[in-house]
Amino acid sequence: MDGLKEYLINNRHFHEYSLTKENVQHIWIASILFWIGVSVIAVKACGENRRRLAWSISLVNSSTMMVVGIVYSFVKFNEYPKFFDYDPASRSLIHSVDNVTVAVCIWFSLANIFDIVVGVLFYPKHLDPLTAYVHHTVALWITYASTTGDGLFTPVEQFASLFLVLMLVEIPTFLLALGAVFPALRTDIGFGVTFFLFRLVYLIVMVYYAHLYTAGTSVMVLGYGFLLLHTFWFYNWITKYGKNLFSSKAGRKEGKKVE
Repeated sequence: MDGLKEYLINNRHFHEYSLTKENVQHIWIASILFWIGVSVIAVKACGENRRRLAWSISLVNSSTMMVVGIVYSFVKFNEYPKFFDYDPASRSLIHSVDNVTVAVCIWFSLANIFDIVVGVLFYPKHLDPLTAYVHHTVALWITYASTTGDGLFTPVEQFASLFLVLMLVEIPTFLLALGAVFPALRTDIGFGVTFFLFRLVYLIVMVYYAHLYTAGTSVMVLGYGFLLLHTFWFYNWITKYGKNLFSSKAGRKEGKKVE
């Protein structure tokens, strides 16, 4: 374990951006082929079960991003151990870009694109306007702007490193998707607890520190925006399911897709 820890912490791909144009093209091609493969396998495996199909891409995406978020956070918080003590040098945890962030953002952007494309073709009834079209569009902008610094309408300070550190918020999405694809593994309490911890508490902490480190306007706007959105989602979830979690007579209800 110590060897793995040292390998991750000292791996240059977490600390520098040295990808060539050819490297980036290869990442795009590999990611496209990967998501084509996942989509084809999911369509064949799920058959007529459209709800299960609707969550298949989310399951693959959220599980991968969850692991990436855990590993990347481990590396970055080891690189900046005084982040929560306000060390000015630790601002780079919020505003930086490296090889890992670029590769992951390309992969994640394609996950959102394929979710919409496959959804329109096979499960349009399961594409909620807010959690699919709006959410995925914003996600595409984030992956592009955070790595390039091009906000389309205005330049932004690159924040891809923060984006990956915040991927711990994919933990509740993973549990939700897992339960949708494999109903026997559904855990309403697990989803609710992890949503509260990572999409509310953890996000509040990171938004606070982003403010403390005078993060760019784009980061602060997105941070407060997602806090409001997650509060809205959590309120809807708790009013629908929370009151039944500890009731022995509660029946399982089918929820809308949450990213």
